[in-house]
Amino acid sequence: MPVHLGSRTKVHLVSADLRSTTTDEPSNKKAPHVTEHVADVERTLKNGHVLRESNIPLAGDSNPLHLLGGDDYMPFFFVRAGEDLRHVPATREARAFHPDPTRNAIYARILGPDPAAAIKIPQSLALRVELSKQSFLKTDKPADDIRIDVLFNGQLTHSTMWPRRFLHEERKADQLSSIFSGLRFHWMLERAWVIVPPGQDPDGSRRRPVASSDTLEDRWEKIQKEVLKEASARNLDKNGNRPVVAKYLMEVAKLAMPEELKTWSEPRGQAFGVIDVVLSYGRGAKDTPAKTYLSEPTRMRSSKFKEKAEVKTAFEGIPIQPEVNAVRNTGRYNLRASPDSD
Repeated sequence: MPVHLGSRTKVHLVSADLRSTTTDEPSNKKAPHVTEHVADVERTLKNGHVLRESNIPLAGDSNPLHLLGGDDYMPFFFVRAGEDLRHVPATREARAFHPDPTRNAIYARILGPDPAAAIKIPQSLALRVELSKQSFLKTDKPADDIRIDVLFNGQLTHSTMWPRRFLHEERKADQLSSIFSGLRFHWMLERAWVIVPPGQDPDGSRRRPVASSDTLEDRWEKIQKEVLKEASARNLDKNGNRPVVAKYLMEVAKLAMPEELKTWSEPRGQAFGVIDVVLSYGRGAKDTPAKTYLSEPTRMRSSKFKEKAEVKTAFEGIPIQPEVNAVRNTGRYNLRASPDSD
């Protein structure tokens, strides 16, 4: 898992049972049983299966920590996750382990991970961010608030804040963690993230082949363009400067597709996705309860960086009930008992 040792901050993806962590009956009404359900789901996801990770070299540098932005020195981790859930079969001639156990190590290198560990049915996918008291400290400077922005395939899905007062409060380690597991599309409701085996749809049925001329490079480029669009939407201050998160995203948008991706994805029937997690420091405040509840992914505002024009999101018009064969519909939902205010 990516761990920033200087701040004792951890970020990783987890999977969990789909049925027990989501619902197929979306509702945005407050009720005690909803609050209890949400708490149970969050506990399940926090204790979910941590997806196996491996470092992706950047520009020939295999060190896990990279610095982007030249003299800005912005820390960056580049990681592949989920290889233990997405088993890649070998050639037809080498699909079975050798009967001699002493030679299985050779066959394991050919076949990859044990097929028994591969995902067989759709599962919930969640992002877990674990902070620590040290996460709020920066060298000799006073403690700042921490903002977490999450992008799913280049598009903003979450933007939240941890106040610096948590540094001085007595909290257990699991109380300084955040779980992100879907796309907000209505009050108290999210469209769940689901990881599925190759050849299946999120409901477990067999996926029908869909003709597409897009290559791996095309998909990577589309995601990078979305990242760049999100960076541009952060706007400028009166001196024409971009916020630090926008600068960081612009550097991320320049990254070339790793060559390793060609051996992981579509050539064997598997698609890839990209999740960007951005942690930044500063001073912020949550709006009062009088503000309206969020019904879509919303950036945290800053009076310093004025909006130049309305930026339409890619999530407008998603109904509370799924459309038939909707591209973004998984048929599974996350309930949220305590929605954030705008």
